[in-house]
Amino acid sequence: MAVYDPVITAPSSEDGYWAAQGLVAGTAYQSVSDPTLTGAAIATVHFSRLVPAALREDLCAISVAIAKGTGSNRSTPAVTDLPTLEPFLLSWIQGMNTKQSSGFSSTDITWHFRNAAALRDGPAVRVLTTVNPGAVASSRLPDQDSATVTLATASRRHWGRVYYPGIANSQVDSTYGRWINAFCDFSATAMDGLINSAHTAGFTVGVWSKVGKAFLDPYGVHVDNIVDIQRRRRAKQRSYIKTLGH
Repeated sequence: MAVYDPVITAPSSEDGYWAAQGLVAGTAYQSVSDPTLTGAAIATVHFSRLVPAALREDLCAISVAIAKGTGSNRSTPAVTDLPTLEPFLLSWIQGMNTKQSSGFSSTDITWHFRNAAALRDGPAVRVLTTVNPGAVASSRLPDQDSATVTLATASRRHWGRVYYPGIANSQVDSTYGRWINAFCDFSATAMDGLINSAHTAGFTVGVWSKVGKAFLDPYGVHVDNIVDIQRRRRAKQRSYIKTLGH
C-alpha cells in the first residue's frame, strides 16, 4: 500500500492562508521561501468515445497532479522526468480499461507544468499519444456517468477527485443502480498502485491547489459506490428526434 501522510507544501507567502484552514491532526506543513520551487506536473488523459455516424463529441478528460520529491519539498518535475512517470499512468489506465466500455479509448496524455509563482498554466510541455480502448463489450452507460476516485488530503476543502469515464454497465448493481463493491475495491487499489509506483520513483501523486498555491499529498483514497454525473460529458449532438405537434 502507498504512503498516506497529511503533508502540505506551499510558498511562505501562503502561510497565513493555510494557518486559517481546518487541517487534520498531525499535518506536516512545509513552507518554501521560493514560490518557483513549489509546483507539479498536471497529466491530462483524454478519452475518445464511439458516436453515431457523422456526429462528433468532445473528448473526455481527467487530470492527475504529480510533484517531484517525497521529502521536504514538492517541485515541478522536469520534462526529462515525464517518460519515467508515463508508464505508471499507462499501467493505471490499462488496468481501468478492464472495467471500461469498448466505446471509450484513451487517446493521449498531455502534460502541463504549474508552480506557485505562475498565474496560469503555460502551453503543453509534452504529449504522449496512447491507444488504450476499454475491454468490456457489454452495453454502455450514458456518457455523463462516471466513477469518482477521491484523493483525501490534510484539508477537507482541498480534496481532489478524478471522474473516470466510460465504466461499463456490468460494474453497476442491477438492483440499486450503484457501482458494485468489487469495482470500488478495484478502482481504489488501482489508484493506490499509481501513487505507490510514483512514490517509489521519487515522485508524489496528489492535489494541486490553485487557490492556496500548494501541493497536498494524499491522506487517503476513497471510492464509493455512487454513480456520479459529469454534465459536460453528456452527448451534445442528437442522432434522432421524434416530434409531435409543433
